[in-house]
This record gives sequence, C-alpha cells and structure tokens, in this order.
Amino acid sequence: MNYTKTKTKLVFQPLLFLAIIFIVVYSLLYWLLYIQLNIIPLKEDVVQIWIPAGLAFTCVLLFIRQRVHILKLDKDNGRIRTLYYMVGAAVLWIPTILMSGYLATATGKLTVLVSIKEIAGKPATKYYKVSEYVLDQDNTGIESVISYSGKHNQYLDLDIYIAIPIIADLYDTLSSPSAFLSQHFLQQVSSKISDTERGKKWETFWEESFEKFDRDTIQFTYMERTGNNEKRDNLLIAARKCNLYQPGAPLIILKPINEPFDQRNGNKLFYIFLSFGIGLIVWFIMIIIPGLHEDKSERFESGGESSVKQQLTEAYKAVKPVKGFVATPVFVALNILVFIFMVFKGLGFTAFYSRDLIPLGAIYEPAIQQGQWWRLITGMFLHGGIMHLFMNMVSLYLAGMLVELFINTKRFILVYLLSGIVAGLVSLWWHDKPVVAVGASGAIFGLYGVLLAMIIFKLFDASFNKFLLILLACTAGYSLVMGFLSRGIDNSAHLGGLIAGFIAGIFLARMMKKQNKEAGNVM
Repeated sequence: MNYTKTKTKLVFQPLLFLAIIFIVVYSLLYWLLYIQLNIIPLKEDVVQIWIPAGLAFTCVLLFIRQRVHILKLDKDNGRIRTLYYMVGAAVLWIPTILMSGYLATATGKLTVLVSIKEIAGKPATKYYKVSEYVLDQDNTGIESVISYSGKHNQYLDLDIYIAIPIIADLYDTLSSPSAFLSQHFLQQVSSKISDTERGKKWETFWEESFEKFDRDTIQFTYMERTGNNEKRDNLLIAARKCNLYQPGAPLIILKPINEPFDQRNGNKLFYIFLSFGIGLIVWFIMIIIPGLHEDKSERFESGGESSVKQQLTEAYKAVKPVKGFVATPVFVALNILVFIFMVFKGLGFTAFYSRDLIPLGAIYEPAIQQGQWWRLITGMFLHGGIMHLFMNMVSLYLAGMLVELFINTKRFILVYLLSGIVAGLVSLWWHDKPVVAVGASGAIFGLYGVLLAMIIFKLFDASFNKFLLILLACTAGYSLVMGFLSRGIDNSAHLGGLIAGFIAGIFLARMMKKQNKEAGNVM
C-alpha cells in the first residue's frame, strides 16, 4: 500500500475541497446577507470571526475527524488528534476571516458630498468624501468606559470614545448634527495597581487621548461609516451626549481615514491566499509524518466508518434528556438560548456591558430594592460573555451529571435554584457599592457543595470519593483561588452558593445514608 497516496486521498484532499467550499459559500452569504441586504442584526465580530470559527470546527468534526483516525497518532489516546482538528479548522477559518474583511472594504462604495448636509438624503454607503464641513469641537460628546479583561481579569481597559459633530457651517446649530466624526482610544493597565495609581494613569491617558484626537482627526482624506460593533455602541452614547443632538434624530457615526481611497484594501487579498497556502502545507506535513492504520483506511474506503448522520446521532444522545438526567441538559439549553437571544439582540458576543445586562434581569441592588426580587432567578441565566458561558456550562454539565443522578431531578432543581438565590443574596450583602452580577456559577457551586457533603459523609467507596475530590479541586478549588487572585470575579456569590449547597447536601446525604442502611445497599 502506498501510504502517502492513501493519506493524501483520504485526509488531505477532503480538507482541501471542504475548505474551498466553506470559504466560498460563507463569503458569498456574508456579502449578500450582511453587506448588501443588511438583514442580519449581529455584531461584526460575531459574523466575521465567531460564527465561521464555530462552523469551521463543526465541519472538521463532522467530515474530517473520522479521516484523522486512520493516522497513527499519539498511541490513539486522542491528545494529538485534537491538535489536528484545530489545525484543520484553522485552514477553513483564517482565510474566511480575511475574506470577510476584504469583501467589506473592496465592495464598499464611496459617496462624494459637497456639503455634509447631503448625507441624510443619500443612500447609505460605507465611505464618504465631503468638501464643505465644520467640526464643532465645542460640542464634542464623550463616553468613557473602564472594564476588566484577560483570562483572569488581570487587565484594566481604559476606553475613551469621542464623537464630534460635523456641521455645514458655524451657524448650523439649530438642527441635530448630520453626522459625527469619531475616535476611540484604549489603554490597558494592570488591574492589581492601587486606586491612586489607577487615577493617575487615567488622568494621563485622558490628556494624551485628546492631544492625539486634536492632532490626527482634523485632517482626513475620506470617512468610513462605522459598522455594527461594540465600539459603535459606545460612540452612539458619546454622540447623544453632544449638546446639539436632538433626541430621536438619526445618528451617523464616521471614522476619519487619512490615506488614499484606492489603498483601503491594503494587502488583504494576498494574505488570504498566503494563509490558505500555509495552512494546506502545514496540514500536508502533519498527515505525511505519522503512520497509517491499514485496517481503518480499508474500512473507510469501503464505507465501513460511521457516517455524518451517525455522528450527529451520537452527539445528540450525549445531551439528550433521559431519566435521571433531565434538569441538567435543560438548564444548559436555557442558558445557551438566553445567550443566543442576547447575541441576536445585538448586545455583543465576547462580552456584554453592564448597562445592557441590567434591563434583561441582572442582579442589581437598586433594582431589587424597588421590589424586583425576581432578578435573583433571572440573573442565574445571564452571562457576561461567551467564555463566561462556556466555562459555566462545562462545569454545570459535569457537576449536574453526577448530582442529578445521586439526588434525583426534583431535588436537583430545588438545590440548584436555592443555591443560586442564596449566592445572589450573599453577593448583595457583601458588596458596599452596587454591582451588576450575572451567571450560573453560584448555583453550580451549590452543586459542588452537595458533592462535598457526600464525600464527607462517605456515601461512596474510597476510589469514587477520590475521583470526586479531584473533580472538586480542579473546578471549585481552581475557581475560588482565581476569584481571590483576580478582580471582577464575584467570589462572595461562589462561597454563598457553596455553603447553601453544602447545607442542603448534609440533609440529603444523611437521608440517603439512612435509606441505604435500611435497604442494605452500599454505593
């Protein structure tokens, strides 16, 4: 058997064809639905980055994963194969991202205006060039945002959004501005610095930002209409703070570009082909190096390997609610559905602002003091971003799979909701200043508390107790430690949920131990 030829035919060529189809189809849909028809309300980063990332990885798992299994990788324990899936997905994903950016700039039309007042009567385009305008610097709108970032909230992001009215002349102050010229400035500092040092850095950043704004914004070649992204949301807020803005008037946010219009695409097209070529070369090298399972390759060629339909069926079985495992997948699904609703509402993807979470039902003391106690429940189903949701849902699935099996579905629902409510109450009591709290972590820590009680009461044999201890150390222990080391993580809610779950677990463990003793069972 010619191993190189077989691996090229069964592993390399399928990814090549899949990548070409994926890039072309997604790019066409992006151009038609998002750029031309503008009927998708999602943020730019969601459509350009995260949706193709999810689709690319899904396509690789469905169409390429079984083919990777014919390669002799890492003694078949799966660790190296995961790297192959990631590289395969990158071959689809990276050129698609670059293609989306290229289509946005290459197909964007330039509208030439004599006066800025004409912009309201022209069809919306991506680029504008204007001859007569005045920048009303005396009525500039400003929005400032301070937020945490980084895997462990180790950074503090200082953002300043500036929107200056573009008017026809100095006397054009009776109507709302036709458009706003905008700039965004960002500085990242350590979140561990003192409040005094933080204040000094903010003052310095504020002064430097306005100096740069005055220096770089006055002169520009043309203007670009800002897309649907989080930056635009904050620029809209800044524009509404302008003294000339009249509530309800349309807002057009433009960004100054100081380069020739014909250079707007840069080298994007070159990088698309470069990234695609590099990805294919890396993939070819990766499939040539390892050996080949002759039996698996023969079964694959004869159609003996599982089909895409069978793989989807197996994946569905893993999350399908069954007796003893009903509430956990339902709670996971509810959290995901709420997140999808927030994304389609245009609130973001990687992170949501507190100002958007409060109207949706986040735990917020001023609102709860007004009698909105239902927020203690709704806050459990809201999350601050995709990573917050992902980490919580993985933890919920793992902990819920065990706890629901041990204590039954009705008790599980009661413990989960009760722990989440107690976590919210502890958070309200703990913080001196009002904070916006969201997430299922308080309820999840309640499940950890139940498992801890079961370990202490020795409800299981020694080997399973050891497994549970390792699980708790890797999940609850790690989360608590990082909560103490990082800012922006509400460890008070974690501890409140853990204590509530532990107390509930004591009663449940004693009850179950008594029932097992009477029945003569040993778990």
